[in-house]
Amino acid sequence: MNELHEILVNLKSLNEKVSQIDSTIDQIDGRLDRMDSRMDQMDSKISQMDSKISQMDSKISQMDSKISQMDSKIGGIEGRLSNLEKGQSELQETVNRIEKRQEAIFEQTAGLLEFRTETNARLQNIEESLISVSEIIGEHEVQIRNLRRRPV
Repeated sequence: MNELHEILVNLKSLNEKVSQIDSTIDQIDGRLDRMDSRMDQMDSKISQMDSKISQMDSKISQMDSKISQMDSKIGGIEGRLSNLEKGQSELQETVNRIEKRQEAIFEQTAGLLEFRTETNARLQNIEESLISVSEIIGEHEVQIRNLRRRPV
C-alpha cells in the first residue's frame, strides 16, 4: 500500500504538472491566436501598402509622362526663343541701318539747308544787283534821251 500511495502521489503530482502544462499550452495558444490576429492585421496593412505603392507607381508614371511632355514643350519654347533672338538680332541690324540712313539724311538736309541759305543769299545779292543795274540802266536811258534831244 505504501507503494500505491506513492504511485498516487506521483500521479497527483503528474496530474498537477499536466494541468500546469495544459494551462501553459492554453496561454501559448492564446498568444498564438493574438499573434495570428496581428499577422492578419499586418497582412491587411501590407496589402494596403502594396495598393498604395501601386497607386504611387501609377502616379510616378503619369508624372514621368508629363515631365516628358514638358521637356518636349521646353524644347519647342527654346527653339522659338532662338528664332525670336535671331529675329531681334535682324531687327537690331535693320534699326542700325535705318539710324545710319537717318543720320545721312540729316547731314544731307543740313547740307541742303546750307545750300538753300547760300542760294537765297546769292539770289538776294542778284536781286539787289539787278535793282542797281535797273537803276543804272534807268539813269543811262535818261542820259541817252537827254543826249538824243540835244542837237549835235
